[in-house]
Amino acid sequence: ETALGILYAADVQSRERRRVARRAGCEHLHARAAQIDAIARDVDVEEELPQIESANFWSQLREVEALRQSSGSVWRFVLPAGHWVALVHDLQAAKVDDYFVDWGGGLVWALAPPEQTLDGHRIAERHGAIAWRVATSPDDPNELGMPSLEPGLKRLNQRLRTACDPGGILNPGRSGL
Repeated sequence: ETALGILYAADVQSRERRRVARRAGCEHLHARAAQIDAIARDVDVEEELPQIESANFWSQLREVEALRQSSGSVWRFVLPAGHWVALVHDLQAAKVDDYFVDWGGGLVWALAPPEQTLDGHRIAERHGAIAWRVATSPDDPNELGMPSLEPGLKRLNQRLRTACDPGGILNPGRSGL
């Protein structure tokens, strides 16, 4: 069985990482650099990216570009890391086949097909997660974007919003208010 993974290491040689860590007096960084070196020895490196390409790769990964370039609704689920497998099974059962797992399972991005209305909040609730639907454009009202608040929290949120934005000009209609 082949495992696919990404190992991030700074774009400097390990000897240089250790020298910089020692000079900065950061022994925990020195230990971390040694751990990365040990892992890297046991891994076949398929491709090593130059610094600019590496920065672009990590930026695209962070911004979930692969999902955002497709049509459909992008959902973000934040959950206890041990629950991601069950959440992905529920997404697959809901015919969501495009997803991305990050933060060791604590963050799952999913792309619902354009013809489907995904109830991401209900799925999230079953797994102790919180879900947000990402707006598709600045004009998207994104009514499903935020999880619904309990009545008491909604009133508190409204009072905070009124106190901080009495003119109601900051994100009107967003955050469930």
